[in-house]
Amino acid sequence: MARKVKIAAIQIPNWVEGETAQEKYESNLRNIETYLRMAGETGCDLTGVGECSNTRNLSKEEKEEVLPDLLTGPEVEIGKRLAKEFNMNIVLGIAGLLDGKKRNTATVIDRKGEIVGMYLKVQLTRLEKLSGIVPGDDFTVFDLDFGKIGCLICHDFSFAEAARVLAVRGAEIIVWPSNWSGWGRDLSNCMIRCRAIDSCAYVVFLSSGQGPGKPTNWMTGVAGCTGVVNPMGEYIAQMPHRVPGIVTSEVDLDIKRVAHGFTYDREDIFIEEMLCERRPDAYAPLCDASLVPDPPRGYETK
Repeated sequence: MARKVKIAAIQIPNWVEGETAQEKYESNLRNIETYLRMAGETGCDLTGVGECSNTRNLSKEEKEEVLPDLLTGPEVEIGKRLAKEFNMNIVLGIAGLLDGKKRNTATVIDRKGEIVGMYLKVQLTRLEKLSGIVPGDDFTVFDLDFGKIGCLICHDFSFAEAARVLAVRGAEIIVWPSNWSGWGRDLSNCMIRCRAIDSCAYVVFLSSGQGPGKPTNWMTGVAGCTGVVNPMGEYIAQMPHRVPGIVTSEVDLDIKRVAHGFTYDREDIFIEEMLCERRPDAYAPLCDASLVPDPPRGYETK
C-alpha cells in the first residue's frame, strides 16, 4: 500500500510593485495567484505560500488600510478557486481579520475548494504583539484526503513543544509558512531537521525569494531556503537561496521511519514506539505556568 503525496513548496517573491497600500496589496495577490497556478500545473497534491504572503512589504499603517476578512477576502477566494481547478490542497500563509481581530494564519483549503480549517499562530513575536495581532491557543491537526497535516508559523518553530503537540496528534506533514531567520544557517538547519526527526513528520518550509538586483534584509539564516525535510532530518528538496520559484517532491506517507528500539532491542517504526513510551505524568513542568519567568527588561507588549 502506498500513500504518495506530491508536494509543491512555493518560494514566493518577497517584493511588491506599486506605490499605494492598495497597489502593493494587489501585487501580493497577483503573486499568490501566479505561484499557486504554477504549483497546480505540476500536478501536486499539496502546496502553499509563506507567512503573511498577502501583506508583504506593507508598512504597519498600510496594512491597516487593506487587511482582509480571513473568511471572505480575495486571497481566500483565489485559493478556493485554484484548489478546485487543479484538484490540490492548499495552505495559505495570510494575515487579516477574523471576527474583528488581527490574526496571522495558515488557512487550509481542500481539493473541493472548501476551507478545512485555520491555524492561528500561537507563538507571536514581540513586534506582532505590539501591532495588535492576537495569538491562537491550540496546535491543530487537519484531516486531508491523503492523511493528517499540521501547521506552524515562523516563531512557533522556536519552541520544540509546538511540533511535539502536532506529532502526538498524528500529523504526518508539518507545513511551516515562515520568514524565520537570524540564528545563522547551520543552527537554523539543525533546528529544522530536529523538528522533523522528533516529530517523525515531513516538514514543508515555505519561505520567500528575491530576484537579482532586489534588496534583501536576510543577512544570515535560512529565510529564502524553501524546502522539504523528511522524517530522517534530510532535505529531499530545496530551493536555491532567495530565488523565487517552486520545488517539488513526492513522498510516501506509508513508508515510516524505522529505527533501533532500545526498549525491545530491535528495529521498529519509531513513531509508534515513541508515542507508546511517552510519560506525560513526568512532563508536568512544561505546562506549569508558575515556571514561566517574567519578560526581560525592555520587553514591552503594549
